[in-house]
Amino acid sequence: MIKISVRDINENSNTILCCAFLCHSQLQITFSNAIMKIVGYTRGLDKILFNGILVVLVFLSLKKIGEAIKKEHLIFTYFFFISIVLSAISPLFNWEMAKTVYSETILKCFPAFYIANSIDNMEKLKKYLGITSYIFNVSLFVNIFVFHAQELASGTYSQYLAYQFLIPAVISAVFFMNKFHLLHFINFCFAEIMVLSCGARGALFCSILILVFYIIFRKRNNIKNKVFSIGTIMVLGILIIKNMMNIVTWLLNLFYKWNVSVRVLDKIASSSFFEDNARASLVKYSFDILAEHYFFGVGCLNDRVLLKNRISIGDQAIGWYPHNFFVELILQFGIVLGVILILLFLYSLREILFDHNDEDMIFIAYIFCGIGLFPLFFSGSYIASTEFFMLLGFCFHCFCRKKEGKNEYYT
Repeated sequence: MIKISVRDINENSNTILCCAFLCHSQLQITFSNAIMKIVGYTRGLDKILFNGILVVLVFLSLKKIGEAIKKEHLIFTYFFFISIVLSAISPLFNWEMAKTVYSETILKCFPAFYIANSIDNMEKLKKYLGITSYIFNVSLFVNIFVFHAQELASGTYSQYLAYQFLIPAVISAVFFMNKFHLLHFINFCFAEIMVLSCGARGALFCSILILVFYIIFRKRNNIKNKVFSIGTIMVLGILIIKNMMNIVTWLLNLFYKWNVSVRVLDKIASSSFFEDNARASLVKYSFDILAEHYFFGVGCLNDRVLLKNRISIGDQAIGWYPHNFFVELILQFGIVLGVILILLFLYSLREILFDHNDEDMIFIAYIFCGIGLFPLFFSGSYIASTEFFMLLGFCFHCFCRKKEGKNEYYT
């Protein structure tokens, strides 16, 4: 039974705030529509009331957030904003694009970074993330099927909703993979079906990838379990591949009845699931640009301007960035600095995932990888990813904890 007391809220306001950041947009839609149904048009008071609750959580968390800030966090913040200033000097810099993207970075991403960095009770965060996965799915379900505030596109696909459903899918997946629980399994299955019905392949890849990643790397000390898990996946994979067309045909008929996107299923049926000319072109042009600016890179956001100028606009709406986290970093900062940043990031992840004794911290790291890192290799840019900045804040927290000598959590 889930119990959250007033004392819990006061003591763990930053932890609750972290989870609230994940599902803020969907909860706001649910809250606003519920108020509209009950009292009618409110002239925006519903949004003020909802965001007021968030502001209260922010004020309750300020002390913990401030106490957790170290010089490493300030160095990172200064580095990022100096990079922006240097990029703005370039004639390529697009001010309109910068206002749109950096407003997201400043108002959401950096607050998420400092909030995640301030969390020291991993057991509570794990508990609240589990609750968040249920709330997230319920909120999305109500917004789509009850209030009709958002629609599942029947003719094309809804990438935004697919990645929204990915968050509860990943959280529930890590929960039931860690210890099987029927409710988490059902929650995962619902979110996974909705990801599939949204028609975005990247989100589907991420949800599958977190399962494989967890099985291969998490059970590293138990060879028998690892062999059994990998063997089970291989057997299931063979069975699915052998009956693929029957499964796809059944799902196609079902999705046509539901009037939702069959984009992913159509691509599987036509053997074009792994074909992606738009993203392949973006990566190709990214390397062409890198060949011309290999040492210093092109600067933050300037890669988008150059890519937009080089690639032809087709019938597929797609963002003008590399759609690959590593390529994006190297393109913006150059080969030398870009590779250094990538290695530092991978080292910090390795410290948490493989050299840690705190089971809750490892557990949460897998969740943040699933929602904050994996999507950056399929769709999205790190600059505007709240989930990625949460992962980054989490990594900084662990690094500073180890540096201060709190090594009881490390092997």
